[in-house]
Amino acid sequence: MTIFFLLIGLELEREIYHGELSNIKNASLPIFGAIGGIGFTMSIFITLLAFDDADIVNNSKIAILIASFIAGTIGFIFLRLTLKTRIENEEFI
Repeated sequence: MTIFFLLIGLELEREIYHGELSNIKNASLPIFGAIGGIGFTMSIFITLLAFDDADIVNNSKIAILIASFIAGTIGFIFLRLTLKTRIENEEFI
């Protein structure tokens, strides 16, 4: 597992310094995706620490899951619409 994450880190470093992610415009989507993933995980962790009642914890987990699904759906629709207009505006040679 250590070798796996080492290889992932090396590939990520190459992409940040020399590849597609060297431009902040191209790197913004993966950055916000990573922050959203961390936020999702931390919200469940905080819920487990904050509440002792099993019903409240389960309801909180369901609410977090539904909110994440709605945010992902809105993000997908937004990307679908913006990328579609970008592709239509570009000239293909």
